[in-house]
Amino acid sequence: SGGQQQRVALARALVNQPQVLLLDEPLGALDLKLRKAMQLELKQIQMEVGITFVYVTHDQEEALTMSDRIAVMDDGLIRQVGEPRQIYEHPANRFVADFIGETNFIPAVMAEPGQPAHLQIGSLAVLGITDGRHIPAGQQITLAIRPEKLNLFPQGDVPVLKAGLTPDDLATMFGTQLPTGTVNMRDYLALEKDNVVIPGRVVEAIYIGTDTRYRVSLSEQAEAFVRVQNYGARYDITFQEGDNVYVHWTAENAQVLTE
Repeated sequence: SGGQQQRVALARALVNQPQVLLLDEPLGALDLKLRKAMQLELKQIQMEVGITFVYVTHDQEEALTMSDRIAVMDDGLIRQVGEPRQIYEHPANRFVADFIGETNFIPAVMAEPGQPAHLQIGSLAVLGITDGRHIPAGQQITLAIRPEKLNLFPQGDVPVLKAGLTPDDLATMFGTQLPTGTVNMRDYLALEKDNVVIPGRVVEAIYIGTDTRYRVSLSEQAEAFVRVQNYGARYDITFQEGDNVYVHWTAENAQVLTE
């Protein structure tokens, strides 16, 4: 109990000082909190003994937490090998993007190739990616964007302290004095050329403690999941089902998948 069986099994495996140690889902039987604690303990042991651990897991968060390098396999084939940040931020294909973490897949059409490139999402023409020179006009593509890379803002003029801005945003915009007026979020977001802003409607809102998960309809063909951190009452803003919102991301956070 309490991870002792796993510790004993690991000690027995290490006593012969192997060059490589294979661990096949060794923490699968543990509850969540103990599993997370044992992940860090295993990683510390590996660093101390200096032996290569090949760790097999279907828990994507566990793989990102524990590894120096990850190999993502599908149907017996290795789809991508790389460091955790590379795998997560720059997946090689749709399978990897979908398998490692949560990802929004937004269908689009290349409207105007270039650097940056303009995309057609539903009936909207938007700036979508930083570099689309290699994609011909008219090609169907998929934008892959992580839910935490998206932001939600209310449409229209809203009070500054209810605009969904973080304290850092407010300091950048207004200095140390917090104004009492309103701000138009689309005008504010348009100040940065790499910002992408799409109108949408909240379909579902789920509170999960540290953040709130929103499902937002972008068009007849596209929707996106957005994870918004719950900062606190003063700066916090919540949206309800049916609210009209702006979905925002920066062009560098969207990756084009053509397969």
